[in-house]
Amino acid sequence: MTSSDPCSACVSESPSTLTKEDLDAQIKLGPGGLRDIEFSVQLLQLVHGQHDEKLRLAGTLPALRALVRGGYVAREDGERLANDYRTLRVLEHRLQLRELRRTALMPADEHGLNALARSSRLATTGQQLYVKWKAVRSEIRELHLKIFLRSASERGRSAAPQTVASRWAAKTHSRGCKASGFGMQRVQ
Repeated sequence: MTSSDPCSACVSESPSTLTKEDLDAQIKLGPGGLRDIEFSVQLLQLVHGQHDEKLRLAGTLPALRALVRGGYVAREDGERLANDYRTLRVLEHRLQLRELRRTALMPADEHGLNALARSSRLATTGQQLYVKWKAVRSEIRELHLKIFLRSASERGRSAAPQTVASRWAAKTHSRGCKASGFGMQRVQ
């Protein structure tokens, strides 16, 4: 890839080239970031939207509400994800306004955290904001994994976690459907 390649800028900022320290400071990428919520919602739309047209919505929050209404995400989990999504979006937008550029990195210094706490109105001090942000990330990661993985205790300790996609495939197969290319066909 050369520097004239239009994709080189995207690749240079991809998660695979970020350090662990960068990911730990990310609001968007990394465990418990905005992308965990967006990925969860979009994958559930992809899996269930084939048969449920009400899920074919643009936007993370409208799609999440539709997933809750359709029973694909528990109401409490959906509310928690929506609140956490809004919290991270506020942080990301306040950072971008302060820096006057696209960024999703939490400030590393006390002054930057205090300024973000004041502008976001999510906490009164930078330390409080940092603790809140870490709690939000932890909750998002927990919910993200809950959506996609059944606990090993439900299926026996030696079994590997089962993904939503594999449960969906088993469910559709038990209804007499089989995979056909990218779609499903009813088996007679």
